[in-house]
Amino acid sequence: MSKKNLIFAILMIVAWAFYFVLCRICITATDSPFVAGLLLRTMTLTFLSSYWVITKKENTISNPAKPFLLTISIGIIAFIFDALINIGFQYIPVSIGTVLLKTEILFVLLFSLLLFKVRIEKRKYLFITLMLLGVILCMNLQSSDMTFNLYSLLFIASAALNAICAFAIKHIQEKYSTGSFAIAYTNNIVSLVLYGICAASFDRQQFIDLFFNADDIWSVVIIFVLCSVCQTCLMITYYRNLKELPVWIVKAFLLFVPALSMIIEFAIFRTTISLISLVGFLLVIIGGLGITIDSKHT
Repeated sequence: MSKKNLIFAILMIVAWAFYFVLCRICITATDSPFVAGLLLRTMTLTFLSSYWVITKKENTISNPAKPFLLTISIGIIAFIFDALINIGFQYIPVSIGTVLLKTEILFVLLFSLLLFKVRIEKRKYLFITLMLLGVILCMNLQSSDMTFNLYSLLFIASAALNAICAFAIKHIQEKYSTGSFAIAYTNNIVSLVLYGICAASFDRQQFIDLFFNADDIWSVVIIFVLCSVCQTCLMITYYRNLKELPVWIVKAFLLFVPALSMIIEFAIFRTTISLISLVGFLLVIIGGLGITIDSKHT
């Protein structure tokens, strides 16, 4: 791997880990996953537009109309993926939510089997079993009587949607030679519009309270700016890495996100996780890493 690709991979990991933690703070500050999403996407649009102007020779959106409907569809799916995560963060710690998102790897295997008839080697079933066991342990964490926390399913559903997006993005990039920045930019606009509709429909009062009744609005603004910077960085690096690197390498790097998010969450909130939580966390990471590395040879 070249030095440039390694730098973009590290930036992707750091940006995504900080984004998840800061996003939870934004949701808490607004008391609304939709208002938080609207403000974050608005600020991110500003940063993406600035990046486009600065690097327009490399990132000009060429012929966007050709795969327009498919690109819009990806944006809608990405919005649902993002909104489910925002809702889930109201009930699930960041460290658990992010590790449950890694079940995306299982859905990639499932869709590969169903859509492309890709055979799953027997050795992968060991790693699949480890991941599923880890997911079950993670879902058990949130209640002292060991009943399932159904909000965990929001992150698993998000993982499935993210896997669908990955296939669709790769299809657009390969068939239409669409630039990674064009997809990221359109994705953000679609999400912004849909977040706006949801915020106006369900959380109008929270939006008003944020700007007119907040005790320290500038602290909130700073958090949103930092979170938007991370979101802009992760969108640029993720789509760029999907285009420049094999998918299995990108997915392998992303397995570091839950661990870094857990460290950041502990540093900010002083949260702790139980032993069973840690075991489930590690099983998901080990299983995902095994599947991802093994996929290099298939």
